[in-house]
Amino acid sequence: AILPLAPQMDYSDQRAVDPLTLEVFPGKPSSFRLYEDNGDSLDYRKGGYSWTPLTYEASQQPGQHTITIGPTEGHYQGQPESRRYKIRVHGLLKPAAVLMSNQTLPEKQASDSGEGWSWNDQDRVTTIDLPTSVSIQNRLALPERWLIRN
Repeated sequence: AILPLAPQMDYSDQRAVDPLTLEVFPGKPSSFRLYEDNGDSLDYRKGGYSWTPLTYEASQQPGQHTITIGPTEGHYQGQPESRRYKIRVHGLLKPAAVLMSNQTLPEKQASDSGEGWSWNDQDRVTTIDLPTSVSIQNRLALPERWLIRN
């Protein structure tokens, strides 16, 4: 399952949904379409909204998982052109590597800022931080590779 979460807010248009946190619970392939509008008008009735497809798939190769984001379809007034992402993958083994667009992301400590990934052994959660905003019009693929030893 994929569960998108916005930052803590007191009301819907307090600030942009940035970063968008994706809680990913691997298993069977899953997909989700994130609906967004400006949150303070009825413009959605006139087509002022967007959908962002999110998918999770396990590869044919053991221990390889792919998360894909976007591109966003549709437009609404005040829509951000880009956003940051935090992806938390639950319940797998520690990755041997995390790749984004065929480039290896650095492993980091959970408390470190910047781009990269960290592993929480107690919770079995891999957290991937993409602090640089990514255009919502681009397709973003995060193939995660885990080394599983039998």
